[in-house]
Parts: sequence; structure tokens; C-alpha cells
Amino acid sequence: MAIKPKIDLAFACDTGCVRTNNEDSFKYLDEGNDFWACVADGCGGEAAGEIASRISVDVFAEEVSKNRNSGRDISFVLRDAVVKANKTILEASLEEGREGMGTTFSSIYIRGRNAVIAHAGDSRIYRKREGKFEQLTDDHTWVEAQVRAGKISKSDAENHPNSGLLMRALGMPDFKAPDISFIDCVEGDAFLLSTDGLHRVLTMSDISNYMDMEPAKAVSEMIALSLKRGAPDNVTIIFFKILKFERIEEQTLFELEGHNT
Repeated sequence: MAIKPKIDLAFACDTGCVRTNNEDSFKYLDEGNDFWACVADGCGGEAAGEIASRISVDVFAEEVSKNRNSGRDISFVLRDAVVKANKTILEASLEEGREGMGTTFSSIYIRGRNAVIAHAGDSRIYRKREGKFEQLTDDHTWVEAQVRAGKISKSDAENHPNSGLLMRALGMPDFKAPDISFIDCVEGDAFLLSTDGLHRVLTMSDISNYMDMEPAKAVSEMIALSLKRGAPDNVTIIFFKILKFERIEEQTLFELEGHNT
């Protein structure tokens, strides 16, 4: 007997209005009493960005599947899975045409009433609980580092020419490990995982308002607004709400993955 979150989930992955290819990837898994989801935004090389993002979600899924019931703390399992994904990307980047490829990576793993986040880059994870909206991840960008250092203001950072300059991502030679953070989960929590194609064109206020909607409607309208505002980058969204926690006896398995739509 285990406690499992009952989840209402929706997702979308759109190329946007400017790009001709989609370098985003995503995946989620609902198995037994566990649930996890991840998004990745590739970069570098001609078509190599999509290869890097795909490697990250595939290796992560494989490593977590192999080790999630090993008895190790799930935070170590997630950390090692991301480190393995980074190593695989670096090895693949040695092939011609893939030099310098990399990817952001953001994931959340829910077990019972607790969750662990593993994150690198500027994709984001948000939560809204009882009206309080917050970003659960830090952007690993040059601009965000300058904001934290007090050298530029938050308002100036929004349209800064170096806003997309990543300081940390999978595929970088000096990458060591993802940020790991721990949160609790309660019934009614709304979570959003997204690549930067979303927050480039939607404000924090926009996103917060959509998180009050049911997931399928919210995702559809966020994509529509992104496209209306020009969507200069690929946009990927996984939005889910915890409806309740229930006790289960049998394991169930459902996995969905996708990219390049």
C-alpha cells in the first residue's frame, strides 16, 4: 500500500513562429506511487540541439527507471541520472557537426507527498498553491547572475541582449551536477514545467493567471498567446495539478514522450 498523487496533466510542444526546427524535448512517467516529468531545450550545432535535448530526457528516463527502487535516496538517483546524461551528450558531441551542443534540463520527481527537483539551465518549474505563485528553479544565465550580484535590475534583465546566455547546462565541459531541491506537495498544487520559449513572451502574471485554469485549457491558451506574440523560440509546456492523494496496491505504468512537433 502506497500513497500516490492523482494528477490531471496536459502538455504541448510547438516550434513557434520563427524557428524551422524544434530543439525541445520532454517526457513524463506515471508509475506505481511515483510521478516525474522533465523538459529540455537544446542548443548548439545545426540540428545538434535537438539531439542533445533528446539524449538528456532519454538517458534520464533510463537511469531513473533502473535505479528508482534501488533503496538509494531519490535525490541521488536524479543527480546521477543527469550527470550520466551530461556525460553521454559530451561523448556524442565529438561527432562531426555536433560540436558544442548542449541542453537545459529541468525535472520534478514526486514520491508520495514529497518532491525532488533536478535542474540546470533556464527552463523553469513553477508552482501555484492557494494563490501563491512562485518559480522553483533559478535561471543559470549571465543576466540572472548579474541580477543576484546587484549589477543590473530585474526589470532591465527582462530585455537584456544577453538574457539567453547560459552559464550552466548539460554539455558544458565544466558541468558538475544539477541543482537539487526538495519541496512538499499538497492537494490542489499546480505545477508548470516550461522551456524559455514560454517566459520570453508571457509575463509572470500571465503564467500565474493560467495556472488557475484546468490544465488542458491552460496549455492550449498559453500556446495560442505565445504564437500571437510572435513565439521567437520553441515552446514546450507540461502543466499538471495534484487532484488528491490516494492509496494504491497495484502498479500502473503510463509513459508519454515527445518532441519536434
